[in-house]
Amino acid sequence: MDAEGEVLDVPVQSKRDKAAARKLMRKLLKKYAAVPDEWVTDRYAAYGAALRDLGLTTPVHISA
Repeated sequence: MDAEGEVLDVPVQSKRDKAAARKLMRKLLKKYAAVPDEWVTDRYAAYGAALRDLGLTTPVHISA
């Protein structure tokens, strides 16, 4: 979401593992060229693991 509450991207993954999550997050970071204030994901643990692998522990990870 951006500052106005608009959803920026709703990606769909064919695979749901840590490698796929890491690839997705790198793609989103390149596309938007900024680290978000928070990541909102479903409760799948691979997203948190991918954030740790990328060294992105500062943005808040919210599992909705």
